[in-house]
Amino acid sequence: MNTPRRPPGRYDERRRLPKPVQIGAAVILGALLVGLSFFAFDRFSRGRVQYATLGYGVVSDTAVEVRFEVRKDLTATVRCVLRALDRNGAVVGTGQVLLGPSEREAVRGAHELTTTSRAATGEVSGCVLAQPAAP
Repeated sequence: MNTPRRPPGRYDERRRLPKPVQIGAAVILGALLVGLSFFAFDRFSRGRVQYATLGYGVVSDTAVEVRFEVRKDLTATVRCVLRALDRNGAVVGTGQVLLGPSEREAVRGAHELTTTSRAATGEVSGCVLAQPAAP
């Protein structure tokens, strides 16, 4: 099969950029990506609440104590939801804890939940920044 011939000079072959221009463009693009990543991390990680369940203790057939740690801004107020689960994974108790401004970023606490039946475990279900009360 014959391939059509192109008139000379009309359809130039694609030219590659010189090596220094390619390297410079890659460095600039990399710097832009790093800067954008830092900006996005800084913007969207502010106000986040980190939490962890440190442990639990079954106090009785109708109570469980949940120990936890919350990392937050010093002036922030955080609302945490705690729950108790039975050995089948069913929720047998829930509660909320409000943690106000503190002198430390990491605040440890413990809260006793009342349960409807014997709990097998207790945990922090989630923590969010508490909205200020409306005037």
